[in-house]
Amino acid sequence: LVLSAGVSVIWMDCIMMEVAKAIKLHLQKRD
Repeated sequence: LVLSAGVSVIWMDCIMMEVAKAIKLHLQKRD
C-alpha cells in the first residue's frame, strides 16, 4: 500500500509537469 501510494504521487507529479509544459507552450504560441 505504501509503495502504491508513492508511485501514485510520482505519477501525479509527472502528469502535473507535462500539463505545465503544455500550458507554457500554449501561452507562448498565443503571443
